[in-house]
Amino acid sequence: MQTMENDRKQHIDALISDMAGSGTKASHKEQDPRKLVMLRNHEVGRKPRIDALILKVMKSNGIMDCNDL
Repeated sequence: MQTMENDRKQHIDALISDMAGSGTKASHKEQDPRKLVMLRNHEVGRKPRIDALILKVMKSNGIMDCNDL
């Protein structure tokens, strides 16, 4: 579970660096902290939904039983 969380953080960091590469440098300096905070807040807000979907898939594939939660 910890590796999934690290993968998500790396994915978000990659998205942030991709966004940082686009646009002018002046607008990048002004918007980068706000975008970073926004993406982190979205990650925190979506985490319960993502975890629930992961559990749903694991249960449907027979990897995890309800009692193993």
